[in-house]
Amino acid sequence: MLKIRNQVAIVGCGYSRIGRHLDDPLGVLAVEAARAAAGDAGLDVREIDGLCVFPSPMMHGAGDFEGIDYVSVGYMARALQLPRLRWTCRVTPSSFVSSLAEAVNAVATGSCRYALIWRAMHNPSGRFGRYTQTVAKGSDEFTAPYGLSNYGMLYAIAYSRYMALHGATREHMAAFIVNNRRNATLNPHSVFKAKPITRDDYLNDRMFAEPLSYLDADMGVDGAGAVIITTAERARELKQKPAYVIGHASIGGETRNTPFRTLESFRDIAGFVADALWEGTGLRATDVDQPNLYDGFSWFTYGWLEALGFCKEGEAFEFIQGGRIALEGKLPLNTSGGSLGMGRMHGPPQVIESVLQLQGRAGNRQVPGTTITLAVTGSTFATVGAMLFTNDPTV
Repeated sequence: MLKIRNQVAIVGCGYSRIGRHLDDPLGVLAVEAARAAAGDAGLDVREIDGLCVFPSPMMHGAGDFEGIDYVSVGYMARALQLPRLRWTCRVTPSSFVSSLAEAVNAVATGSCRYALIWRAMHNPSGRFGRYTQTVAKGSDEFTAPYGLSNYGMLYAIAYSRYMALHGATREHMAAFIVNNRRNATLNPHSVFKAKPITRDDYLNDRMFAEPLSYLDADMGVDGAGAVIITTAERARELKQKPAYVIGHASIGGETRNTPFRTLESFRDIAGFVADALWEGTGLRATDVDQPNLYDGFSWFTYGWLEALGFCKEGEAFEFIQGGRIALEGKLPLNTSGGSLGMGRMHGPPQVIESVLQLQGRAGNRQVPGTTITLAVTGSTFATVGAMLFTNDPTV
């Protein structure tokens, strides 16, 4: 068992405004989310003495200007005018849960008292993510000249293989897409809160890299999400009900020597993460009341459901049918709307929803009797993190 079990808790959550394109720069939005998290916890922002972030811009080509394209530890410390910093950490490449895990360990060992962890995402105007080089170098020479030059195209290959191996179709995926958007319409922070979709909307959606259509990919947004953690002892004296961290796992990176993403590589890393999580906590998928699994591209949820043991390999596309993953189903999945519903936030939708469900503060999305939640952030091709939470410190 991990020694940090239930020793640290999330005590405050906050979002900034979230929109397709907002007028305020990203630094303003990140500070907005940080102050919202502090207020949610009932803390003076000046009590924060630990900071952790993975500050990478949204994707290649999105820009690299501090306060505009990303928000660093130094930027946040200056903007919040924190007088007593004791611990800071910059983790990259990473995921929101992986950054949170670093902070959990820091709080558990006494390196800081109250740690702020955030993810801030800027959606620049115009097109970005295109391959603009005139010469393809290194491994790019095997992919870029043939059109494999951005994440959508690369991930489409792995998804195509999944479909061919197991018989999954876009009709199967429609169950997840429509349910995710239904959840998003109940989330006041979602960019799609007033935009439900139907099965036909999805099946008739325009393709960008077959078999992926635009509704299979999260939409770029401007916005930020943040959480504050402290020890379990301090947490019990604060404003919100603590969401205790049972345990976590953080692993990532390609496992196979190929110039593009493969289904097998995804399964390798997802399996490592699942094994580390369950071995470190002594729990299993059957113990989880409400999972929030990263869905930057829709098919990632298939991989995570299978790797974590919610169903067998190759069965996720059938597992999600028949209302099983709906709010009133046996396994309410991604009740915030996830990344597909909230926008490309890279982790806060999964973590914050896990906390709100445990605190009974998810509004119309609330799953009754929730005791254990799970957040997974990342696609497994960079560092990915998984974390289990509970509102019962005896678990």
